[in-house]
Amino acid sequence: MERRLRPWTERAALAAWGYLAMRPAAYALLTKLMVRVLERAGGNRKAISRLPFGAGWTATRDMPAPVGRTFRELYKAQRSHIG
Repeated sequence: MERRLRPWTERAALAAWGYLAMRPAAYALLTKLMVRVLERAGGNRKAISRLPFGAGWTATRDMPAPVGRTFRELYKAQRSHIG
């Protein structure tokens, strides 16, 4: 990271993830929001044909849209049934 061997976009994405990883409430809110946004982007087909930061992936295939709840939501629901 310090030697800047990776593209600036990759470094910025990792820095943003690092910032959010240190703030669990912000991370949870953002992931919940993004799952909903990506779910809507999938439309009726439940697949995303274009993704701004995933052009290399979506240029040759569709990305399945997330459906349902986030991992954290599912984990919290399961934990509430156990104890």
